[in-house]
Parts: sequence; structure tokens; C-alpha cells
Amino acid sequence: MYPLVSVAIPVYNGANYMRDAIDSVLTQTYPNFEVLVVNDGSRDGGVTEEIAHSYGDRIRYFSKSNGGVASALNLALKEAKGDYFCWLSHDDVYLPDKVVREMEKLLSLPDTNAVVFCRYSIMNPEGKHLYDAPQPPEFAPSRAAYQLILGQWLHCCTILASKALYLESGGFREDLPTTQDYDLLVKIGLRHPFVELPEILLKARSHPEQGCLTLGHLKEVERFFEEHIPLLSEEYMHNNFTWEESVDAFMALGRQMRDRHFANGVLVVAKQLIYCEARRAESEALWQAVHELTIKDYPIACEQQAVQTDQHSTAPYAENNLKVLARRWLPPKAWDKLRSLRDLLRYILNAHKRFILLTAIFR
Repeated sequence: MYPLVSVAIPVYNGANYMRDAIDSVLTQTYPNFEVLVVNDGSRDGGVTEEIAHSYGDRIRYFSKSNGGVASALNLALKEAKGDYFCWLSHDDVYLPDKVVREMEKLLSLPDTNAVVFCRYSIMNPEGKHLYDAPQPPEFAPSRAAYQLILGQWLHCCTILASKALYLESGGFREDLPTTQDYDLLVKIGLRHPFVELPEILLKARSHPEQGCLTLGHLKEVERFFEEHIPLLSEEYMHNNFTWEESVDAFMALGRQMRDRHFANGVLVVAKQLIYCEARRAESEALWQAVHELTIKDYPIACEQQAVQTDQHSTAPYAENNLKVLARRWLPPKAWDKLRSLRDLLRYILNAHKRFILLTAIFR
């Protein structure tokens, strides 16, 4: 009736908030769960350990040398006795019905090898409500991996899934200090559906000590894109997108890379688009997409093009005047030869551009 759920709380120097986190799990209305608190080598004079010991046998406490959040979560996965697993950052809190509502949703699905996630709100360091987080995008459950790469909208403490899914995907990568959760969820999403429970069941704390606010995190995000966009394989895209949708999907990724100024990320997107759709998409549409992806300062170029084609612009007017004069004074044969020469030059120029772009993409 009620499978055992393991809830992990990794903590490092967590004396400031960890009581709130532990208490929020202990007051869950789900009748069968365990709490695993993993002390990741805190250096606070034993305060974190003292707080954990104060809960006695109501929690399972583990202490290890410092290795990062991923190593703490991997230890929790190894020690977890439950068939289902979720985790909570030591500075966030669950609402009382979080586990029971997600288990009800998960067990009601035709395929329980799925990830259930809920919505969440943001609170300040003192626990005061600030605002509700934006609603997640609407997407087919099988498209979760793409959506997780496209936009980092999912708070990973909102999820619940079978422990087997975490283990099947290799656990948490310990070389990714701040994106280890998204790495794992993308890999799960390539094989299994993600289903939303549209209720706010988590309160996430916003404070200056969070790892996602550091420069190192921004560098890691760039690495994340370069490593995970290639996971959107031909098989995955063909199973979940038409070729037109796939082209649009990669274009959206390319725009995000440009917005973030990840130049190499743009080339990674273009390369993966070609790999996925070279056999399926219309060749001209595919080339046009790759061409747009790899134009320098693409958004600026689009804006300039919009300005030049505006009805008040003088550039098209001047060009048309030249054409009128040329056709008026040149013999028809000369005009035809000029047009043929123009078409030849365009062909050569486009061929050269394609060669340069493909060389850059596949270098």
C-alpha cells in the first residue's frame, strides 16, 4: 500500500537552516518514509553534526569527508532502503503533503518508471514568502530531456522517482559541483517520462551563499550545454519530434547559446542538428537553419535586416533605381549576361560560406 520512500538531505555547514529542512520531512503525511542526513565534511566545529544527533533515531545520519553534493547524494543512494528516492537541500523545506501527493500521482500512472515533479515557491533567508516560481513549460512527458537542456526551469528538490532510475542512469556525477542534478535528470529524461503535479509542495530559500550564484557555476553551465546537447540523439529526436519540430527545437537552443554568449555552444547545436536531421529534413530548410545558427551576431543581423526592409528605409529604393536604370540603358543580352554572372557569383559565395561553416562546425 505504501512503498518505502527515502528522502536524502545533503548538508555542508548547515547549522543555519538544516533544522527547518529535517523538520519539514519528519512532518510528512506519507506514512512510510526514512530520512537520510549526509554531512559532507562540514567545517563548523561540529555544530552540523550536533544538530543531526539531536534527532536520534528519527533520522539516519552519515558523515563523510568533503566531496561535494553529488558525492553526498551518491552515498545516500547507496544507503537508501526505499524503492523510491528524492532529496531536499538543507536550506529548503517540503510542505507536509509533498511526498504523499507525489506518490499518489506516480502510482496512478500507467508506467511508474517515471519522474513526478511539483511546483514551488521562493522564500527569503528568514523563511518569508517572496513569490511563486513561474509555471513550468507545457511539454509531452517524453520530451523532458530536451526541455531540461533548453531551459533550467525545474527545481530538482521537487521531484520523486524510483531509486532504480537514478542507479540506471549512473548516479550523480561528482565532477559537476553545481549541475550534477540536471546532468542526471537529463539522462533519465532520455529514457523515461516526466509528469507534472501542478501543486506548490516545496519552498525554496533564496540566499547569497547558494552555489548557483558563483562564477564557477556559470563556467560549469557552459560545459553542461557542450556535453549534453549531443545527448539529443537522432533516435531521440526522431521518436519525439517531426523534422520541422526538430529544426525549430535546435534553433531555440542556438538562440539560447547566443544569448548566453556561448560561441562554441552554437557550433555544438549546429553539429547536432546536422547529425540528427541530415537524412530526414528537406536539404534547403536544413541548410538555412545551419546558416542562421552560425551567422556572426545573428540576433543583430536579424534586427538590421528588419530595419533595411522597412517601408521607410532608403536602401531598397536606391537598389531598385539602379535596376531600373540598368534595364533601361543596357541591351537585353547584356542584362541577361549580368544576371547570369550575378547568379554564378552568388553560387560561388554560398558554396564558400557553406565550406567555411561546415569546417568550423566539424573541426
